[in-house]
Amino acid sequence: MDLYRIVGVNMIDKLILYFKHFPSLLHLAKAKVKETWKYDVILFLIQLIIISIIIGVMYLFNTEEIEKAQWIYRMIAFYTFVTIAYIIYNHSNYISMIILLLNHFNSHLLLRPSLMH
Repeated sequence: MDLYRIVGVNMIDKLILYFKHFPSLLHLAKAKVKETWKYDVILFLIQLIIISIIIGVMYLFNTEEIEKAQWIYRMIAFYTFVTIAYIIYNHSNYISMIILLLNHFNSHLLLRPSLMH
């Protein structure tokens, strides 16, 4: 069977364009990480400080090791959830702005990655 009849010409063309523009997409991803690293470090430090305070309070009240481990586990799970929600929220706003910009120029995300700078 012919591959074009199975998946269609348009899909294969978009896949080829994706791999053609993949280096510029990596460049954009690196630029986004460089742009937001300060906020990520601040979020991490706040979480680390709060966990340290909780461990210190538990140490002062002489809580059992099992209870300490449970609370630390709960706090790490909570902060992991907060971090994931923060990342999804920030990047969904960023992606919606890019899509609006590309729609304004009647372009596709894979065709014009240079517009996202």
